[in-house]
Amino acid sequence: ECVDVNTSEVVALKRLRLMHAEDAAFAARFDREIEITRALGGVPGVVTILTSGRHEGRAYYTMRLASEDLHAYIRKKNTELSPETRARFCEVVVVAVAEAHDLEMLHRDISPHNVLVYGTGDGVDLRVSDFGLGKTLGELQSLTGASIAGYGSPLYVAPEQRSSLQDASPKSDVFSL
Repeated sequence: ECVDVNTSEVVALKRLRLMHAEDAAFAARFDREIEITRALGGVPGVVTILTSGRHEGRAYYTMRLASEDLHAYIRKKNTELSPETRARFCEVVVVAVAEAHDLEMLHRDISPHNVLVYGTGDGVDLRVSDFGLGKTLGELQSLTGASIAGYGSPLYVAPEQRSSLQDASPKSDVFSL
């Protein structure tokens, strides 16, 4: 977390790790994450980038600071969640992914760790985040090549994506959901 110097608001800062700053593949992946997240900025249930740019040669972006991710939230609140709340959480994430697909964008790493929780009590708002493995359906090949480790969250990744990240499709995101 950090403070936005223009608004004095506490925000979350995500930036390209120093160890990856010189790696063109990692830099391209991070730039692509920013591009896709910006393109989905108006989609309900998707994080919104507040600012982005480069500082000391490293790409970064800021977003609202979440209290935790959905995995942590459920671990703490599981016994308190009503069926209606559970259904609402599912709906928010499914609608966000469906709208991303309508805009021809894939996430390729849907998991409770990549859904952020904002607020408390009945005012909880969820936002899908981390489009680091994302791509547009029109791309012939992904910007996340073999030199980048990872193909999605192991417990949620679709079988075809586990074999080859480039084989992911909207059905792969649905499997992860």
